[in-house]
Amino acid sequence: MDELLEYLKELAALGAPVCIYDDSEDLSVFSYGLIMGVSREYIECYNISPDGRFDGVSVRTLSEIAGLNLDAPFSMKYIDKMHKITPAAEYRRFKFEIDPNRPSESVLDIAKTLHRAVAVRLRGEETAFTGFVSGLEADRAVVRCVDEFGYEKVEEDFKISDIAEIECMSIELGIIEKLWAVNYGRLA
Repeated sequence: MDELLEYLKELAALGAPVCIYDDSEDLSVFSYGLIMGVSREYIECYNISPDGRFDGVSVRTLSEIAGLNLDAPFSMKYIDKMHKITPAAEYRRFKFEIDPNRPSESVLDIAKTLHRAVAVRLRGEETAFTGFVSGLEADRAVVRCVDEFGYEKVEEDFKISDIAEIECMSIELGIIEKLWAVNYGRLA
């Protein structure tokens, strides 16, 4: 783990893009982006879509990472392709601070303040829930869940320290925000 941590810190300092894999058995599924910050437990990423656009920010536990650039030839080709589509200098700076001591809570706070949707996956869970942060205090959060069609469902009340991965401001979440706004006649 210390080796991974040092490598991530090096990549963050260089501003180098990276392919992050969650499953070493399925190398076709990965996320691509820039590392914004690293701690002993978390990695904060500026995600980039396959067409070179900003695709939100995410925080995930280091234990959830199966590897970086696992399929080295493919990863290097992919990184080269992405440089051609959008040079790193063109990525916009993320305007909000993510506190390295409480990264998941920072993303929840940003989402609540801006009324943006989040996708949250808790430790030990396979799937994430999506919605708007309706409560945030101490080590607890409440998310008003919204389905992929923009309709509200139940509320999830959970411990912030149980978050394995959280995402905000992605293209997919933006679609859910727009559908929610249409469904409920509100501004997202």
